[in-house]
Formats: sequence, C-alpha cells, structure tokens
Amino acid sequence: MRHFHAAIQGPADVDVHLTASDDHTEVMATYTATAAGTYTVAATYKGQHIQGSTWALQVAPDLGRALHSRYVQLPDSFTAGNSVNMALAVNDVHGNASLGGDRVVLEADNAVEGVTSLTVVDDGHGVYRAAYAPTRSGFVTIRAFVNGELIGVPHTLPVLPAGLRALVPVTPGLWTCTAGVGVFLVFFFWCFWVHA
Repeated sequence: MRHFHAAIQGPADVDVHLTASDDHTEVMATYTATAAGTYTVAATYKGQHIQGSTWALQVAPDLGRALHSRYVQLPDSFTAGNSVNMALAVNDVHGNASLGGDRVVLEADNAVEGVTSLTVVDDGHGVYRAAYAPTRSGFVTIRAFVNGELIGVPHTLPVLPAGLRALVPVTPGLWTCTAGVGVFLVFFFWCFWVHA
C-alpha cells in the first residue's frame, strides 16, 4: 500500500483514507465530499496512473434541510386583493443549493380564509416560488416546509385594506401611509390610511 496513492481535487478539500485488503491485492479508498460539484479522482501505483485513472466524479447536493434553508423574498405586509410573490432558497446540510425536486410547501393561514396551501414553482436551482393574494384585510401567518421540516419560524404579517399601499414609520410608535384619513390598528400602533 505504500506505493499506492489516491487524490481528489474539486470544489473543496477532500481527505482520502486508504485501506488494504488482508492479502494486499486490493486497496479501498474512502472519502466524504461535502461541497457539490465536479471532482477529479486520480490513483497511482509507484508514480504511474493505474488503468482508467483519472475519473470525473459529480457530487450532487443532499436533500434540502429546513435548518439550512431561508426565505429570500417575503413581504413586510400584504394588501387585500393584490398578489405578492415569495421565494425560498433551499440548501442541504452542507449549504449546497438544492437541484430541485424537494417537497416544498408554503401555507398562508388567515383567520377569515383559513389555511391555503400555495402553488409552489421549483426553478430547479434551489429556489422555490409562490404567490399569495389575500381577499380581506387582517393578519396572515406564512409557514414554509421543506421535506416535512418547518423553515424558521412562522411569519405573521398584516393584510392591509385594498387601496392601501404601505405603512411608513413617521415617529417611533406612529405609523402612517402616503396620505390619510381613517385609522387602522397594527400590532398596537395607530396608522392612518386612505383608499386609492
């Protein structure tokens, strides 16, 4: 085994461990690659490549895991009647972006409309997208799951009345929108609003 050598080059360093069979006619090389991508594997005996050396090895990401995934597009609020896009980046336990095919579920839980399972589009590169258009003002809780695991914590967001575009902080504790008459309560802060 002292004349046998194996090396792997690729997106990340990989340690190769060699083990000889009892009769020293076979050598087993074991390694663990954690970064997805293309690696080159080379094996030599007494400085000469063995038959077939070098090989290309493609390492694919593992299944997406919630702990390593995140929201990459999530609004601060919704407006009744308007569709808003949301997106999730799904990664495996080593931080590699998913190649797609994960079971991703996005739910919108509104006290008036109940739980709505949103249509999720898989872009095939670890990003999953969905749109949501609440019909009434109030609050909605957004939850996302990847392969059965909850991503982060649920997000409870305000659903503003139709025609209200945004809440803008004016002073600490006081929120207002672009112009206003009327009053709207959000998280115990008074807000002014106007219909467009």
